[in-house]
Amino acid sequence: MSARFPAGTFARIDANLREREARSDFIRLAVDAEIARREGASGPPPAKKKPAAPSDQG
Repeated sequence: MSARFPAGTFARIDANLREREARSDFIRLAVDAEIARREGASGPPPAKKKPAAPSDQG
């Protein structure tokens, strides 16, 4: 998966990395934290139902 970030985002990330932390690890943690925040705010989103297959009875 790829994602686009506004100019300057990587510099901001790099400025906040812990010693020996990879940028990808930082991004992964940030995504996990945001998912947990959103799930905690209202619970997990409801599962999307697939549309029913058309009936052969007509």
